[in-house]
Parts: sequence; C-alpha cells; structure tokens
Amino acid sequence: MVAYALACALSRNFWQPVPDGLPARIVWLYISSSLVAMGGLGLMFAPTRRHAGLLLSVVFGVLAACYLPRVINYAHLIGAWLGFAEHLAIAVGAAAIWLRQGSESPPRAVTLAMRLFYSALAIVFGLSHILSLPETVALVPAWLPGSGEFWAVATAIGHFGVAL
Repeated sequence: MVAYALACALSRNFWQPVPDGLPARIVWLYISSSLVAMGGLGLMFAPTRRHAGLLLSVVFGVLAACYLPRVINYAHLIGAWLGFAEHLAIAVGAAAIWLRQGSESPPRAVTLAMRLFYSALAIVFGLSHILSLPETVALVPAWLPGSGEFWAVATAIGHFGVAL
C-alpha cells in the first residue's frame, strides 16, 4: 500500500479512472495517496490495524466506484470489470481486516458473504487472463522459463483455484 501510494504521488497520476475534470484533482490525488500510505503503515502495527483496515476499505471502495461508468457502459468487456474488481478486492480484504480486528468475531454469515464476494472477484481475475490472453502474455517477463501463454493460463487457473 505504501509503495502504491508513493507511485501514485510521484507520478502525479491516479491509477484509477478518476475524472480529469475533477476540481482540485491533484489535491485529491495527494489526499488519497496519503490515506493509502497511512493505511498501509497502519496495517503493520496491531494497535492501528483495525482503523487502517477501515480506512483502506473506504478509500479503495471509492476508487472502485470510479470504475462504475466503465462497467456500466462496457459491461460486455472483461477489461472494464478488471480494474473495478482489483480495487474492490482490496476494499473487501481491508474490510475483513477491520472486522476481524474488532473485540468480537464477525458473524459467520458476514464472513461467508465476504469469502463468496472475493471468490466472485477472483473469477473476474481468471477470466481477464483468458479473455485478454495477448495482453496478459505481454505482461509476462521474458526471463521466466516457459512461454508467456503458459504463465497466463497458469495464473488464470490459480485465480480460479482461489475462487473455489
């Protein structure tokens, strides 16, 4: 989270589809980067872990919402769902940390719902590797043994395994 926040701040760019016309966009960039960095640091220490989980779940929930226009307008394209799912997965994971760090364990139904929700997001990740195979292959480093296709399919299978 800290590295992600630094990368956004140093590049002076959101890595989400935050509207270009957002008033004071650069100010919001630095605010969100600072919040993500604080959340990442907060996860490292037991006394602040619960608050950090809540902070990150809210920030990444808002960033995931920035993808909703793409999801709505291009629902037939897996790439429209990928960014949404990536940010929502972080929000769900952070919410799980927030809930698990409380004085009481979350209800079993809440834990199950979060697991099922994360499983659905993992399916999106796996489908994106398969349905966007050329783009996924292009991300595979040349120094890895085996072909790019092998790694793209293997990681897709891994995502489907997580979903199960």
